Amino acid sequence: MLFSFNRKQRPKWVIFLLLIIGLLTDIVGFNLSKKYHNTTWLINIYTAVEFSLLTYFFTIIIKRKKAILFIKVVCIAFISFWIINNVLLRNIYRFDYISQAIEFIFLLTFCVLYFFQKVRIVSTEYIYSTYDFWLVAAILMYCAGTFFSFFVLINPEATPNILAFEYITRFGNIFKSILITIAFSINSGNSLRNQPKKNNSIYHITE
Repeated sequence: MLFSFNRKQRPKWVIFLLLIIGLLTDIVGFNLSKKYHNTTWLINIYTAVEFSLLTYFFTIIIKRKKAILFIKVVCIAFISFWIINNVLLRNIYRFDYISQAIEFIFLLTFCVLYFFQKVRIVSTEYIYSTYDFWLVAAILMYCAGTFFSFFVLINPEATPNILAFEYITRFGNIFKSILITIAFSINSGNSLRNQPKKNNSIYHITE
């Protein structure tokens, strides 16, 4: 958020808030783990917060009303499932790998909806010149890179599985951070204003 133009772009604020919450979650989780406290509940809560914020993010950048309605319905259904699964059926202190996998499936679906919208909209602006493209690409790559790891039930005694899960997640976070950094350095507003006006003729003639 170092550039002034980022302050006027709401989707970036949503991602920025998510990054701050993720950082605080990591710090709290690290301190708790040093004292041998169970941090699974923290990860489970972060899953619900993360999905809620990313749902709001997609409702901002996606313009089609039917798609927005679909995203909102999915968010309500997911949060309801999360509450039932973590509070009523299971213990929140157990890792909720089911909600993690479902979250990534829905986020991948939202990414597809975004790219489908971009393909249908006729624009003279290159898709990679917009910050929202890089933000969605970061979400897509992160979800795709860590999606299958959540199908494996993590057993505290299965150290190799836990280590593999951690390394995959870390590499996904690094790649995601690079793409988000690119997004925060782009001002899409200027790219539109600086484009020359399109002539009706196939030739560009200046007097």
